[in-house]
Amino acid sequence: NFAEASARALEAGVAETVADAQAFWQRVASLLPDTETLSARGTAGLQFCQQHRGATERILALVHRWLPRG
Repeated sequence: NFAEASARALEAGVAETVADAQAFWQRVASLLPDTETLSARGTAGLQFCQQHRGATERILALVHRWLPRG
């Protein structure tokens, strides 16, 4: 569920919501010189991805349990 994943990323502080494309580029421009924040966000983003990896495998395992055997 992309909405759930987005909400979790926002809660974890590894994503932000912006109003439009112009706000996006303004935010990017404000972050580029802020190497401390970029580094912290990068580390947090990697940790977030590592914590949530394997979803496909878990879903497939659940599906296989419910498939008829034959």
